[in-house]
Amino acid sequence: AIVWKKVLIDATNRAKDRIRFMRERPSTVQFKANDIHPGAVDIMQSSLSSAGLLDFVEVSNEDCYDLDVDDTEGTMCFVCVNPPWGKRLTEDITESWEGLRHFVR
Repeated sequence: AIVWKKVLIDATNRAKDRIRFMRERPSTVQFKANDIHPGAVDIMQSSLSSAGLLDFVEVSNEDCYDLDVDDTEGTMCFVCVNPPWGKRLTEDITESWEGLRHFVR
């Protein structure tokens, strides 16, 4: 239990340091979050808000085929993906994979 508490405190302190870094250099890091399902976007926004991170993430609700990433030199962009494995899709899975492929390229 003592080791776990130390790990948790360590992780919390590192996260606070990184948040401070992002506040001091807002144009250095770019986070975009997207989901085609409105309910997932609501959950994402609520979670980001609870973690104090909503100001750092641009949240959208659209097809990833239509997304664009700022490629300004010196700006890092992180892309995290929950691929369309076919479990929660209501449309053609091939079309969903094509949209993801288009965005990642």
